[in-house]
Amino acid sequence: MSDFKFNCPHCKQSLEAPEEMLGLSIDCPGCNGKIEIPVPEPKIKSPPIPPSTQTTDWYYNLDGQRNGPISDDGIKELLADGTLSRESLVWKVGFDNWVPIAQTTLKMQIATVPPPLPCSVVKNGIVWTLAFFPIWGVILNHFIAKVTETDPNGFWFSFSFVALNTFFCFWDKSNLQEAGHDTKKFAWSMWLVPVYLFKRARALNQSLAYFITWMICFSPSLLVIIRYIIRFYAP
Repeated sequence: MSDFKFNCPHCKQSLEAPEEMLGLSIDCPGCNGKIEIPVPEPKIKSPPIPPSTQTTDWYYNLDGQRNGPISDDGIKELLADGTLSRESLVWKVGFDNWVPIAQTTLKMQIATVPPPLPCSVVKNGIVWTLAFFPIWGVILNHFIAKVTETDPNGFWFSFSFVALNTFFCFWDKSNLQEAGHDTKKFAWSMWLVPVYLFKRARALNQSLAYFITWMICFSPSLLVIIRYIIRFYAP
């Protein structure tokens, strides 16, 4: 331990004393006066400098539009209300390109949200049903014509068939959302079954088998449609 330096209050002589003698009374070696070794006041430590509260500004993609800047807390709110997902693209200064939220420091904001179910366990029963709908439509049309001995009304039959296809697309989209998948990128295509099947397969990194099956099954249906068109415009 280093010695504590102080001055005699009587003769002002400079003196030294070890720290263990602080507060004791001694005789000054210079003037023989009685002095008490002073106890130094404790040093007051400066409070630590708080870390910077400045938040990083983020830009995010929403429906093909660039939005921002926004803070970390802003991104957290958008994740909480479902506006953004772990796959949503974000960018900030220092990034070379846009990246999904799940690959940034923002991933801590989605730590409590379970990821989408793997594509390998997503049920495809509905879309495979859709894939064979065209051929079923032809069979049903032929059956009705045979039973009633008249051709079914082409317009109403086609309208009902399209409505049934759309219903199945909505049903499948709902199942995908329950599995945690983002369907915004292809939800509009539910009104066009082949487009929906194609975009669904791409979004889930699945085989295009059910899309190709639909295209093959649609060939006979196309012939039926052409027949109705010819009969409608025929004199």
